[in-house]
Amino acid sequence: MSGVDFSQYPIVNELIHECDMDQDREHILWLKETQSDAAVLLAEMHLLCKAALSNSIPLRNRSRMGANYYYSTVNNKVHVFAAHQALSDLGMTEKDLAKLFAHKKPC
Repeated sequence: MSGVDFSQYPIVNELIHECDMDQDREHILWLKETQSDAAVLLAEMHLLCKAALSNSIPLRNRSRMGANYYYSTVNNKVHVFAAHQALSDLGMTEKDLAKLFAHKKPC
């Protein structure tokens, strides 16, 4: 076992079963980053969220531009199963995400 308790992640668990990947679950690369790089991305995103809530218009504009960067960066580095679990945890659908980033063209 990889040490991941998949019972905490029902969407991921369901997708693994649907794709018949039960034997490979320990070998799935969930994040294409090192742990320290992922921590830096999370810290930067936290600052971005604080800037978005600021009263400063320049900070808000920078956070809007930064959101585009982090959307693309994080989306490309997270396994698709984990992305679906995250959307579910946030109570969002793919449609909701598309509405948030309607100005972005799908890859």
